[in-house]
Amino acid sequence: GLRADGRLRAELQAHDLGGRLRGRALAGHADAAIDGDAYRGQLALTLGGSRIDARGSVDTAVAVTASLAPLRLDDLLPGARGVLRGTLALRGARTAPDIAVDLAGSDLAFGAYRASRVQAQGRLPWRAGDGDLRLEASGVQAGLPLDTLHARLRGAVERLQLDAEARGEAGRLALSAQARRQGARWDGTLATLTLAPAQAAAWTLRQPARWAWDGRSGALSEACLAATGGGTLCVQGDWPRRGLDLHGEALPLALLGDWLPRREDGRRWVFDGTLDLTAQLRPQGGAWRASASLTSASGGLRNSARARRALLAYRDLTLAASLDPQRIEARIAAGLDSGGRLDAHFATGWD
Repeated sequence: GLRADGRLRAELQAHDLGGRLRGRALAGHADAAIDGDAYRGQLALTLGGSRIDARGSVDTAVAVTASLAPLRLDDLLPGARGVLRGTLALRGARTAPDIAVDLAGSDLAFGAYRASRVQAQGRLPWRAGDGDLRLEASGVQAGLPLDTLHARLRGAVERLQLDAEARGEAGRLALSAQARRQGARWDGTLATLTLAPAQAAAWTLRQPARWAWDGRSGALSEACLAATGGGTLCVQGDWPRRGLDLHGEALPLALLGDWLPRREDGRRWVFDGTLDLTAQLRPQGGAWRASASLTSASGGLRNSARARRALLAYRDLTLAASLDPQRIEARIAAGLDSGGRLDAHFATGWD
């Protein structure tokens, strides 16, 4: 029926469930009560090879526990596969419950997502406390294939310390960071970051960087990455207020060889020289505008690291570009080793 305020009040009971669902044997029972925005109930269900037991209540506070012994995903989700076992519990404020989990999964797949093994174990309070939750996964396919993923979350959701590492065919990513919530604002520190592509130079965060996000705007203090072969690349921003700034110093042109397609003989292109760059992205009304400049005192392209002469060499290279949603314009100038000179200007739209 309806309460005096027009919201639903009801009790539901389903005992001695039986029969078949999607060709799988079904058995169990369920009880539920609804009183406006408050809910309580319990469930004991077997479907095919799955058994799910859950009970709990949701009001101003939440107290929910669930046990999967096990859950075979294809019993519930057409096209899915894999097995989950373990327990999950939520307790605390309705909008900020503490989490306790002990789950293990194997051979999981749903749509384009895959994981050979997943394990989540630990507890994490929401607002304050000394929680510790660990996530381990292997054989992951989630847009980018990963051989292994390790993550450890400590503290509380709103006072979080995160340490994570991912490895795959593309390389390795490792980071540690802190996050804190104050009202609608999140802020924290990116303490360490290492990005090591499998076939390219590794980049390491030179010093911790502060970040903030309030749901509409974000800010990042200067974050500088140093490459193993030399050079640094720094970014900082306050979007959409002041925009983003990028600058690089003494970046080796040899880094280009890591990312360009190999030559027909399978060898990398060999570049000499370094470059400096600056770039800005600025909000402009409801749109944006960007500018970039690049300079390099000298450099060139050689056939191999042992080659004495360059296939192409230059000096005093400069490039200046400006962009907006309608237009791209750039100028480039350089002296060439043959005694000639390159001067070019182009302007075009995006289409």
